[in-house]
Amino acid sequence: MSASVSSQGLAAGTYSTVIAIAALGAANSPQQIPVSLTLSQPTTVTTGSAGLSWTANTEPDLAGYKIYMGTQFGLYNPPITLGTVAAYTATNLTSGKTYYFCISAFGSASNESPYSKISTIP
Repeated sequence: MSASVSSQGLAAGTYSTVIAIAALGAANSPQQIPVSLTLSQPTTVTTGSAGLSWTANTEPDLAGYKIYMGTQFGLYNPPITLGTVAAYTATNLTSGKTYYFCISAFGSASNESPYSKISTIP
């Protein structure tokens, strides 16, 4: 014997019932079997993007910028190195997470500036 259920159209939650099984001539018939089904809200991961732009550095030896990004304050992934363009679009950001960004400039001798003020994107 098997039983099945269709969850189509059911909201998240727990559903309970009793299945009765009867057999003609059986001394212990019918049997009552409690069953429950718990449905969770489906999780969807959506991704987005964030556009960053800043005032360009005017020093003559500017070689480019480094973008630092992470999901915890002060803890960043390895930097993304850009040329001298003063804009960047971060992609594949998970919806519902907070991202922290800061930027530095570096010169032709690889001297790097301090980080910019930290920006967050929820």
